[in-house]
Amino acid sequence: MNYNRSTIYGQLIILLFIQFISTQNLLAQSSTPSVTIEGYSGDNQSYSPGNSDFWVNVTEDADIIFTWEHTSGENSFWDPLKYAVNNTETQVSTSSIGESGTTDTIHVTAGDTFYFRFSTLDNIASAGHYTISNFEPGFTGQFSPENWILSHNNSDGHIGFPQTTPEYCSLVSTRNSFEWIKQVELETDINNLTGKDGNGYGDYTDQLLTVDTGDIVTVELTPGYRRRAYKEYWRIWIDWNYDGDFDDVGEKVFEQNGKNVRTGSFNIPINVSSETLMMRVAMRWKRYAPSCGTYTSGEVEDYSIVVNHAQGSIDLSPVKLAQENEQTVVFDDVYEFLELDQNPIFEGQSISGYIRVEQTGVKYVQIVNTLGQIVKTTSINCEEEESHFNISTDDLNKGVYFLRINTQNESLKVIVQ
Repeated sequence: MNYNRSTIYGQLIILLFIQFISTQNLLAQSSTPSVTIEGYSGDNQSYSPGNSDFWVNVTEDADIIFTWEHTSGENSFWDPLKYAVNNTETQVSTSSIGESGTTDTIHVTAGDTFYFRFSTLDNIASAGHYTISNFEPGFTGQFSPENWILSHNNSDGHIGFPQTTPEYCSLVSTRNSFEWIKQVELETDINNLTGKDGNGYGDYTDQLLTVDTGDIVTVELTPGYRRRAYKEYWRIWIDWNYDGDFDDVGEKVFEQNGKNVRTGSFNIPINVSSETLMMRVAMRWKRYAPSCGTYTSGEVEDYSIVVNHAQGSIDLSPVKLAQENEQTVVFDDVYEFLELDQNPIFEGQSISGYIRVEQTGVKYVQIVNTLGQIVKTTSINCEEEESHFNISTDDLNKGVYFLRINTQNESLKVIVQ
């Protein structure tokens, strides 16, 4: 058979075109993300029907197919899964626990509204849990995750796209020899009694606090001390929107300072992620810790929390808080007068006791009267982080005085009789 040059060129062009089309099809298939939707029907205890809808406005004609599975909770008779086009419902589940299936082709046209509808007939008992996968034409373009909207009608169910577990920044204390977190109590779920954690950090994310939206969580935090009680500063953060940091408004849920046990509470909001969230507890001597980084004198522990009936987090990325760090400290020379050997003292006696400092060395102490006047300045040599001191009371009359280092507000009251 004879081939002319034009025939061969023509066949080569056809083969190259076919190969190009095949490659594009493969690329299109590989670009369709393996994304799922997970959701819970409602159980708001109203004893009446309700719906939680996850819906999207259709902007281009499309054919939809998806696979669904009932994974846990109330059986699908009481909590059925449906889809709807312009509120015309089609129920896909029947009445079994653990059932699954794939829909027929659902045609939608531009201007339609497509719904995944998680229904409940009674709004009691445990909520039905469904997973939706193999969604065609894929969660891209008009069906991208950011285009879907969650709404409710007498329901407190939650539906959304599961997120990948975020990577959290570390927070550690470089020294926990003087104080550490001895016990963390949160409701009845977490009661963690520990000693010193290695490297100033304890990973207790296997301990889970389970709460509901609107709950008030009671907190009891106990410090451990080597010798004496110091003034400790406590914070608790929760990553409500599951974005891998604690910088958003409302994520610092607890803040107190003082010696010995601290008690209090915090509220559980509604618009939070339904994922298992990170909860961070930090204790620091004399100053509040940042949520990330390193600091001296204290300890950090991480826990987990799950919020039932969470309604999904609001995007607070434009209003993230500035990260608190070492630069926010007003005074560089951190110290604490711990206790006096005797108080009151008599004229001529020395003022003696213990002081703790973060930076060792010579410290200049001012003795101030009740009028705020400096009546004496002296120095003490703090060779160790915790030192014993003696200050002469020569030239001091009877009265009330205050010890302080430099011009800082931290002071210790002394009575001379």
